[in-house]
Amino acid sequence: IHLLARYREEILAGAEAREAVVRTIMTAGRPVLLTSVMLTLGTIVLVRSEFVAVRDFSLLFAVTLVAALACDLLLTTVILLYLGRRVFKA
Repeated sequence: IHLLARYREEILAGAEAREAVVRTIMTAGRPVLLTSVMLTLGTIVLVRSEFVAVRDFSLLFAVTLVAALACDLLLTTVILLYLGRRVFKA
């Protein structure tokens, strides 16, 4: 959501798609990355639990968070570059 909102701001300000994506990643990418890393690290702490269900869930959740981060930064970027200004009618 943060990446799309920032991209929309850039497009509405008149930036070309490639420039808007670069600015979006440079400004909103870092908070998205740091949030995901902190959540993943916080979840990994639970891997040391003796309760098997908590341990398994924490590992699964950590992997899911890393996959979501990869999709946020990579897949979303590619889609925005491909669709360009068509994502938001300006």
